[in-house]
Amino acid sequence: MLADLELQVETCRQAVADLDSQTATAQANRDNSQQRLRELTTEQSKFTGVIQKNTAELQAHPLAATLDSIQPADRAAWFAEYHQFVNQHLIKLKAEETTHRQAGKKKTTAQDVRDRAHGQQATARDALNQAQIQFDRTIQILQAATARHNEITKRLNALLLELSAVGNDPDWQQAWRTDPLAYHRSQQQHAEQWRSQQKRVEQLTADLSGLAIEISGFTRIVEEKTRQLNRAAEEFAKLDQQLAEKHGQRQSLFEGRSVAEVEAALADAIANTKTQYQQKDTDRQAATNAQASASAILMQTQDAASKSRQTAEQASAVLERWIDQFTISHPAEPVDRERLQTLLSHDKAWLTQERAALQELADAVRDAETTLRERQSQRLDHERQRASSESKESIEVEQTQITDDLERAKQRVTEAELHLRQDDERRQRNSALEHAIADQDAKAKRWNDLDDLIGSAKGHKFRDYAQGFTLDILLGYANHHLHDLSRRYRLERVENSLALMVIDQDMGDEHRSVHSLSGGESFLVSLALALGLASLSSNRVRVESLFIDEGFGSLDAETLRVAMDALDNLQAQGRKVGVISHLQEMTERIGVQIQVRRQSGGKSCVEVAEF
Repeated sequence: MLADLELQVETCRQAVADLDSQTATAQANRDNSQQRLRELTTEQSKFTGVIQKNTAELQAHPLAATLDSIQPADRAAWFAEYHQFVNQHLIKLKAEETTHRQAGKKKTTAQDVRDRAHGQQATARDALNQAQIQFDRTIQILQAATARHNEITKRLNALLLELSAVGNDPDWQQAWRTDPLAYHRSQQQHAEQWRSQQKRVEQLTADLSGLAIEISGFTRIVEEKTRQLNRAAEEFAKLDQQLAEKHGQRQSLFEGRSVAEVEAALADAIANTKTQYQQKDTDRQAATNAQASASAILMQTQDAASKSRQTAEQASAVLERWIDQFTISHPAEPVDRERLQTLLSHDKAWLTQERAALQELADAVRDAETTLRERQSQRLDHERQRASSESKESIEVEQTQITDDLERAKQRVTEAELHLRQDDERRQRNSALEHAIADQDAKAKRWNDLDDLIGSAKGHKFRDYAQGFTLDILLGYANHHLHDLSRRYRLERVENSLALMVIDQDMGDEHRSVHSLSGGESFLVSLALALGLASLSSNRVRVESLFIDEGFGSLDAETLRVAMDALDNLQAQGRKVGVISHLQEMTERIGVQIQVRRQSGGKSCVEVAEF
C-alpha cells in the first residue's frame, strides 16, 4: 500500500510539474504576445505617421485637389487625358514655332535681297568711278570681292547665331553624337552653299572686267536696284516688326523656355506624381497588412491564453477525480487537496527516510520469497528421490524412442546446415549481381536523365531546350525596350515551354495571358519584341531606323493614341520611325510626310511635305 501511495504521489507530482510547466509556457507565450503586440502597435503608430506625412505631402501637391475630386478608378484615365492635353498643347506650340521659323526665313531672304542690292550698287558705283584707271578699278574689284566674302561670312555667322538663339536644337554637339550622318550631310549642304557663293564671287570678279563697257547699263540697273532696295527695306521693316512681335509672343510663353524643356518638365511632374501616388499606396497597403498581422497575432495570443486556462481547468478536474478515486479505494486513509498539498510539501530528507524504510521492507519481502523458493525446491527434490514406479521394459522403450528422436533431430540439423551453406553461396552470387545491377542502374539513370532533357526521335526536346535559352535572351532585350515604352508590363516565359505570359506590375505582378491584352497593349508588346529581335540579331549594332507597314487600321482611338505615344517616345530617343498608313488621325500628328499623289495616265507623284 505504501508503494502504491508513493507511486500515486510521484504521479501527482509529475502532473503538478506538467501543469506548472504548461502554465509557465502559457505565461511566456502571453508575455511574448503582449510584447509583440506592443511592437506592432509601435510599428502601426510609425506607419500611421508615415501615412499622415505622405498624405500631407500629397495634399500639398498642386494636382492634389484635382486628384481628390477624381475617383481612384478614373485616375489612370485622367492622367491619360491630361497627358493628351499636354501633347496637344505642345503640338500647337510646335506649330507656332514653325510659323516663327518661316517668318525668320522670310526675314533672312529679305536681308539677302537687301545685301545683294547694296553689294551690286556699291560695285556699280566703284566700277563707274574707277573706269578711267584700270589699276585702281582692279584694286576696287578685289576690295569689293573681299568685302563680299566678309559680308557673306558675317551673314553666315549671324544666321548661325540666330539659329542658336531661336534654335531648333541648340545642342549641336549632342545632335552630332546622336546622328553623325545627318549632321555631316547638313554640314555638307552648308559647305556646298559656301562653295557656290565662292564660285559666285569668282564669277563676279571675272565679270567686273567688262563693267567698263556696260557703265550705262549699270546706271539704269543701279536706279532700278535702288527702287527695289527701297521696296525691300519697307518689306524688311514690316517683317522685322512681325518678327519682333512673334519673339515677344514666344518669350511670353512658358517664361521663354524651349518646348523641349517644358515638355520634359511636364513629363517629370507627371512621372513624379505617379511615383508618389504609387509609393503612398504601397505604404498604405503595408500599414494595413501590418495591422492585420497584429490583429491575427493578438487573436492567436488570446486563443493560447484561453487554451492554457482550459488546460489548467482540465488538470484541476483530473486531480479532483483522482482524489475521489483514491478516497473510494482507501476509505481508511482519505486524501483531500490540503492533505495532498501537505504530502507534496515534505522535504527531500523525509522522502529519503521513507524510501529507506520502504527499501528495508522490500528487502525483507525479497528474502522471505527467496527462502520460500528454496524450501519449495528442497521439497521437490525430496519427492523426486522416491523410487520410480515404472518397469525396466517401459524405460528401455522410452530410451529407444528418445534415441530415434535424437537421430532424426541430428539429421534435420545436418540438412539445415546444408541449406544454410547453400543459402550463403547464393547470397554471395547475388551480392555480385546486385553490384552489377546497381552499376547498370546508375548508367541507365544518366541516360534516362538525358532522355528526359533532350530525348526525342525528331529532336523536339533538344530543339525546345536550346530555343528556350535563346527565348530567354530575346525576352531580356524585349523587356529592356518594353520598359522604355511602358513600365507597366514585363514579359516572361511559361515554365518548361516556349509560350509567353505578361506580368502586370501595376496589378501586383499579376500573371496574364498574351491573349488578354488589348490592341494597344499588344502593339506595345509586339513592338518591344521586334526591337528585342533587332537587338539580338544586330550583334552590337544599334538599330536607328524602324519602319511599320500598316497595322493601325483595326485600332480604336484610345489604342491608336497609345501606339502613337509609343512611337513618339522612340523618336524622342533618337530613332527614326517610318509609318506606312492611310489613317487621317495619324497624318495629323506626323510632322514630316512622304505623300504619294495619284495623277492622270496611271502615274503617281511623290512629295515630301513638312507640317
